Amino acid sequence: MEHSVLIMGGSGEVGAETAALLRRWHPELPLTIAARDLGRARRVADEVGGATAVTIDVRRDGLGLQQADGYSAVVAALWDSHLNGLRYAQDHGLPYVSISNGLIDIGPEVAAAGLRAGAAPILLASHWYAGTVVLATLALAREFDRLDTIEVTGVLDEQDGGGPAAVADVARLLAAASAAPVRRDGVFDWLSGPDAQVEVTSIDGTVLPGQLVPILDVPSLAVATGAANVRVAFAIGESAGRRHGGPA
Repeated sequence: MEHSVLIMGGSGEVGAETAALLRRWHPELPLTIAARDLGRARRVADEVGGATAVTIDVRRDGLGLQQADGYSAVVAALWDSHLNGLRYAQDHGLPYVSISNGLIDIGPEVAAAGLRAGAAPILLASHWYAGTVVLATLALAREFDRLDTIEVTGVLDEQDGGGPAAVADVARLLAAASAAPVRRDGVFDWLSGPDAQVEVTSIDGTVLPGQLVPILDVPSLAVATGAANVRVAFAIGESAGRRHGGPA
């Protein structure tokens, strides 16, 4: 019998979408929706099908799980604040992926993963949209023999900020750093204040005030492509879709 993928925070907006995506890709893959509220977890489990629900406590060793094993991977769709999810994965030799840490607060995660490098595969995917933007950029980068500059901009619709956990993540990450990383002429640097303020052009040509952000995409793209100049910025406001009568 194939073991189940444990989705921490599986009843939240991001966790539920992750479960739905895994179900579309892998119709027979067992899933376990793990959350503080068992009722909410069960509702998500029933919606995706082929899933079970459990309660977890990210503050406790072993996440407070009654079942000691039987999982095939751990997905942290929430902030693994005490790193107990990572530790659980390492203790059981399970692949682990996290998406809610920023460039500043991956330090403890990197240290924990490096200390037990052979314990389990660890994927630090706390990039913009869990790495989707990086993967799309790298796909486009294959068309070029050499890249000198990469500039990524985006618009986050003010009505599409995600659930409460996602909003709390953004607030925490912005509070952790008042500056944003860039790569200029091959050197990594941090910009703040007016230097971090930029204009972001939406897909329909509308220009919005934006800012550079402290995000993992910058070093990831710089190292992966060798581009000497890399920056990532976004604006919060009305997206092109909503501006033209569609959804955010």
